[in-house]
Amino acid sequence: MRDPKEFWKSLKDRFNHQKDITLPLARDEWQSLRFQDFDKVMNYNFVVLGIVTKLRRHTPHSTKATSPYNKNIGCGDIPYFQI
Repeated sequence: MRDPKEFWKSLKDRFNHQKDITLPLARDEWQSLRFQDFDKVMNYNFVVLGIVTKLRRHTPHSTKATSPYNKNIGCGDIPYFQI
């Protein structure tokens, strides 16, 4: 493949379906996430950051006020999370 545009189009065709697979799974993880299921706060934070990363990667950028994933625990650049 010599044409960069053709190359990027083939990559998009091959990997664009990841959004359709990952986003519903990440939303389900987010809905079923419970703090009491973890023995350490560090483990909970690790899982929360992983889910937030998946959600951010596959959803359009939004403000903290309009994001459905806000929960109210601030952590730098991560949205606020409510418990």
